[in-house]
Amino acid sequence: MKVGIDPGIHGAIALITDLEIIFHDMPTMSIPWAKTSKYKTMIDVNGLYNILAPYEDEIESVNIEIVGVRPNQGALSNSVLVAAMYSAMNTVKLMGIEPNMIQPAKWKRKYGLINMPKDMSRLVVLKMYPGLEPQLKRKKDVDRAEALLIGGF
Repeated sequence: MKVGIDPGIHGAIALITDLEIIFHDMPTMSIPWAKTSKYKTMIDVNGLYNILAPYEDEIESVNIEIVGVRPNQGALSNSVLVAAMYSAMNTVKLMGIEPNMIQPAKWKRKYGLINMPKDMSRLVVLKMYPGLEPQLKRKKDVDRAEALLIGGF
């Protein structure tokens, strides 16, 4: 089994075998933030572990996208995104699996997605696997598609 992880609060996990592809949206949790009454959404590492653990003996590889800071986002949003990547990476490492960290440009180049709108990932996957349409019918399912492409890299 190959695993692809598109890290982030709206990210996803794709479990890929020769017979099936299983998607999971990234598990999250809300935590109180600083001394305010606001809450911040973070990756639920226990939830991620619980998704992967039943397949631990079957996992051949785990590919995780490397995320970077985005200049048009605030410092807090960027730190949450980077924290999500490290949460995924460390969860996998604690399972005894060394993840492959994949740069976005590399997997996107393989599928012709450089400088393309984000939703093109979903359309590429639907051309490759038309049977996945029920699981990728919403525009926000693009993260599931990206997890599949990252896992198949």
